[in-house]
Amino acid sequence: MRVWQIENTEHRAGLTRGLRALGHKEFEVRRSPESGKDLRARLEGLCSYVLSNGPIIQDGHTVGHDADERISILLCRSAHGLQDLVLRLDYDEDFRPRRPWWKLI
Repeated sequence: MRVWQIENTEHRAGLTRGLRALGHKEFEVRRSPESGKDLRARLEGLCSYVLSNGPIIQDGHTVGHDADERISILLCRSAHGLQDLVLRLDYDEDFRPRRPWWKLI
Protein backbone atom coordinates (compact mmCIF):
# COMPACT_ATOMS: atom_id res chain seq x y z
CA MET A 1 0.00 0.00 0.00
CA ARG A 2 1.23 3.45 -0.82
CA VAL A 3 -0.20 6.87 0.17
CA TRP A 4 1.33 10.21 -0.80
CA GLN A 5 0.65 13.94 -0.84
CA ILE A 6 -0.32 15.36 -4.23
CA GLU A 7 2.15 18.10 -5.04
CA ASN A 8 0.96 21.68 -4.46
CA THR A 9 -2.41 20.57 -3.01
CA GLU A 10 -3.96 19.57 0.29
CA HIS A 11 -5.03 16.22 -1.20
CA ARG A 12 -3.57 12.72 -1.08
CA ALA A 13 -3.47 9.79 -3.49
CA GLY A 14 -2.93 6.12 -2.82
CA LEU A 15 -3.03 2.59 -4.12
CA THR A 16 -2.79 -0.98 -2.98
CA ARG A 17 -0.43 -3.66 -4.25
CA GLY A 18 -0.79 -7.39 -3.78
CA LEU A 19 -4.55 -7.87 -3.85
CA ARG A 20 -4.36 -9.07 -7.47
CA ALA A 21 -2.18 -12.01 -6.42
CA LEU A 22 -4.97 -12.99 -4.03
CA GLY A 23 -7.68 -12.80 -6.72
CA HIS A 24 -8.97 -9.29 -6.04
CA LYS A 25 -8.91 -5.91 -7.77
CA GLU A 26 -6.47 -3.33 -6.44
CA PHE A 27 -7.85 -0.12 -4.88
CA GLU A 28 -6.73 3.29 -6.09
CA VAL A 29 -7.36 6.84 -4.92
CA ARG A 30 -6.53 9.72 -7.24
CA ARG A 31 -7.59 12.61 -5.02
CA SER A 32 -8.62 12.37 -1.39
CA PRO A 33 -9.22 15.20 1.08
CA GLU A 34 -8.43 12.82 3.97
CA SER A 35 -5.17 12.95 5.89
CA GLY A 36 -2.52 10.45 4.89
CA LYS A 37 -3.14 8.49 8.08
CA ASP A 38 -6.90 8.36 7.51
CA LEU A 39 -6.56 7.42 3.85
CA ARG A 40 -4.15 4.61 4.76
CA ALA A 41 -6.60 3.37 7.42
CA ARG A 42 -9.45 3.47 4.87
CA LEU A 43 -7.44 1.43 2.33
CA GLU A 44 -6.38 -1.04 5.04
CA GLY A 45 -10.01 -1.43 6.06
CA LEU A 46 -11.12 -2.07 2.48
CA CYS A 47 -8.34 -4.62 1.97
CA SER A 48 -9.29 -6.40 5.17
CA TYR A 49 -12.96 -6.35 4.16
CA VAL A 50 -12.44 -7.96 0.73
CA LEU A 51 -9.96 -10.50 2.13
CA SER A 52 -12.53 -11.54 4.75
CA ASN A 53 -15.68 -11.37 2.61
CA GLY A 54 -14.55 -11.93 -0.97
CA PRO A 55 -14.63 -9.58 -3.97
CA ILE A 56 -18.02 -8.11 -3.14
CA ILE A 57 -17.13 -4.43 -3.65
CA GLN A 58 -18.13 -3.71 -7.25
CA ASP A 59 -18.28 -0.90 -9.80
CA GLY A 60 -21.04 1.54 -8.81
CA HIS A 61 -21.06 0.67 -5.11
CA THR A 62 -20.42 3.23 -2.39
CA VAL A 63 -18.29 2.83 0.73
CA GLY A 64 -18.02 4.84 3.92
CA HIS A 65 -17.84 4.64 7.68
CA ASP A 66 -21.61 5.07 7.96
CA ALA A 67 -24.71 5.65 5.82
CA ASP A 68 -24.01 9.38 5.50
CA GLU A 69 -20.45 9.02 4.22
CA ARG A 70 -20.54 7.92 0.59
CA ILE A 71 -17.45 7.40 -1.54
CA SER A 72 -18.21 6.04 -5.02
CA ILE A 73 -16.38 3.01 -6.39
CA LEU A 74 -15.54 2.98 -10.11
CA LEU A 75 -13.95 0.14 -12.07
CA CYS A 76 -11.42 1.84 -14.35
CA ARG A 77 -7.89 1.95 -15.72
CA SER A 78 -5.17 2.79 -13.24
CA ALA A 79 -3.78 6.32 -13.26
CA HIS A 80 -0.66 5.01 -11.51
CA GLY A 81 0.59 2.40 -13.96
CA LEU A 82 -1.10 -0.77 -12.76
CA GLN A 83 -1.85 -3.13 -15.67
CA ASP A 84 -5.28 -4.42 -14.63
CA LEU A 85 -8.45 -2.48 -13.98
CA VAL A 86 -8.67 -1.06 -10.46
CA LEU A 87 -11.46 -0.09 -8.08
CA ARG A 88 -11.07 3.67 -7.76
CA LEU A 89 -12.46 5.57 -4.79
CA ASP A 90 -14.10 8.81 -5.95
CA TYR A 91 -14.82 11.37 -3.25
CA ASP A 92 -17.71 13.82 -3.75
CA GLU A 93 -16.74 17.48 -4.01
CA ASP A 94 -18.58 18.17 -0.74
CA PHE A 95 -16.87 15.31 1.14
CA ARG A 96 -15.46 16.54 4.42
CA PRO A 97 -13.21 14.32 6.48
CA ARG A 98 -14.82 13.66 9.81
CA ARG A 99 -12.95 13.84 13.04
CA PRO A 100 -13.44 10.58 14.98
CA TRP A 101 -15.58 11.00 18.08
CA TRP A 102 -12.62 10.03 20.27
CA LYS A 103 -10.33 12.85 19.04
CA LEU A 104 -10.68 15.94 21.16
CA ILE A 105 -9.22 18.42 18.67
